[in-house]
Amino acid sequence: MKKLLYLLMAVMIFTACKDPNTGPGEPQEDAGFIQFESPAVGQKSSFVHFYAKGYWEATPSPISYTRDTIYWEITKQINRVTFEITERLSGDYFGDEANNQPLRIITLFKDSDKVLLVTERTTSSPLLGYKDTVSLPLGNAKNVPFMDWRVGEMNSTAAYDGYVSDYKVKGKEYDRLDVSSDFTPTHYDGMGLLFAYNSKYGMVRHYGMNPWLGDVSGFDLISDLIKPTDELKEFVGTKWRLKNVYYKDGSVKSINEITSVGNLPGSNNFVLDFISNDEIHGISGCNGIKYKYKLDQNKIEMNFFGGMTYVYCPFTGEFPAILDKSTTYKATESTLIINSDHDEYSGLEFERVFEREEYPLENTKWQLRNVHYPSGEIVPIEKILVSNGSNTTFNHFLLDFKENNLLSGFSGCNTYGGTYKIEQNTIEIVAGSITEVGCKFSADYDRILNNSTTFMADAKKLVIYSSLDNFKALEFERAR
Repeated sequence: MKKLLYLLMAVMIFTACKDPNTGPGEPQEDAGFIQFESPAVGQKSSFVHFYAKGYWEATPSPISYTRDTIYWEITKQINRVTFEITERLSGDYFGDEANNQPLRIITLFKDSDKVLLVTERTTSSPLLGYKDTVSLPLGNAKNVPFMDWRVGEMNSTAAYDGYVSDYKVKGKEYDRLDVSSDFTPTHYDGMGLLFAYNSKYGMVRHYGMNPWLGDVSGFDLISDLIKPTDELKEFVGTKWRLKNVYYKDGSVKSINEITSVGNLPGSNNFVLDFISNDEIHGISGCNGIKYKYKLDQNKIEMNFFGGMTYVYCPFTGEFPAILDKSTTYKATESTLIINSDHDEYSGLEFERVFEREEYPLENTKWQLRNVHYPSGEIVPIEKILVSNGSNTTFNHFLLDFKENNLLSGFSGCNTYGGTYKIEQNTIEIVAGSITEVGCKFSADYDRILNNSTTFMADAKKLVIYSSLDNFKALEFERAR
């Protein structure tokens, strides 16, 4: 405890970080900040910390110091904007036995107007100063002169918030850095405890420098970091599948978890397809949707204009309702997040479908496995037949999609023939020749197919939805 308290008051200097995504056991570069872009579990960052002996000397004198490395790693995502960071500390001062040992847990919270860092450790912490919570407001109104940010008029231990503009070091210029400090650099002790945030590069951690050991004007906080190149600018021609749903209470659920029924797996058939610079076609579980959209910087406006069929399946109504209240978005080459003002949900996270994963039905054969009812109940076909007193060994329900839109199959105890027509996720089946042997569920099966509306298919499963009041859908498994 005593050593940690001394460490808090130690002299700290830094140099620029070439690769912040490093951790214990990996090659280290001298680093002077913690930096996370688009926080995600597994991201790591580190910086070198120097504990200077002779700190209490009244005048400059030869100083010896030990070298330690502080590691941060995002080890848990609590919700869309909250992350848990594990801090480790190792090096000369603490010795090898401290290597890779957790020192404390820090919670990082990124909101639209602030960044919060919270920890249960207080005065024994070398990072957060005397507080257990550090708040970095964003969009500060007070401009801090470039030099005063370090010394000058800000040469005191008083806390302040502000921003630095036109930050230029070594030929690199940054438009704005929001800054917050609760223990600023002074000429007397060289100590500084300051956080900064840049919208392009994320959060940075800055320590004041001892003027005896380095240039008090400081180093480039974001040196050698390249502006993110995976930010998506062009949406036309891209397709996205829903992955996670964010709730207003901070919880996150996968779409498969939301749509699962009992022991049966859920569906991720929630898709957005950007077909032009102002129009989106999509699928909401078991219904088609169409939207007009408009992008303005990070803002998105979506207006439903048609295409919605009226078949019930889990989350099919909530999905367009969330999109109707879209506010902002963030997109990379592989991930799209759309934020919403919906009363219950705060946003949707999509993963990109780089290849059109369409599963054509032509030349495929399917066997009926389950019948879906409007109540949400899903009943295996064997159970339906047994409850009706049928001999299951003679009851097979098959669909065989042939070329030229021809359809054949078996309807329990009858042969089945007809045609089919597919457009996007809609399907129309027209019955042709059907034998007329009487057996259980054969007539219901035929009626459901003749009233088909939409379908969803993957490599192993086909679900055909119906407009009938007493049956919702037929679920098939791939037979060929």
